[in-house]
Amino acid sequence: MNARWKRYLCKSLLVTFTIVVGAIWVQARTSSVADEAAIRKHLSGYADARRTGDGHAQSLFFTDDADEWGLSPRMRVSFRQACVTAVERA
Repeated sequence: MNARWKRYLCKSLLVTFTIVVGAIWVQARTSSVADEAAIRKHLSGYADARRTGDGHAQSLFFTDDADEWGLSPRMRVSFRQACVTAVERA
């Protein structure tokens, strides 16, 4: 293999590597931005529900078998409907 062919092969591999890494980085960055926006939207909705004291809106952020600690001292609420009742009562 002559020197010209080796240089061509090295340059080709470098360009290919750069393109692949760049494409992976762009994809990861795009996913990261979309994920961050979705998380911020979710947390904002939860904060609004907590601030307004809307028990039903708060309960939508939990599964049916959720546990909530801290609604009041030493109080543990289980299940979504109980969360609604406890928040509206508090």
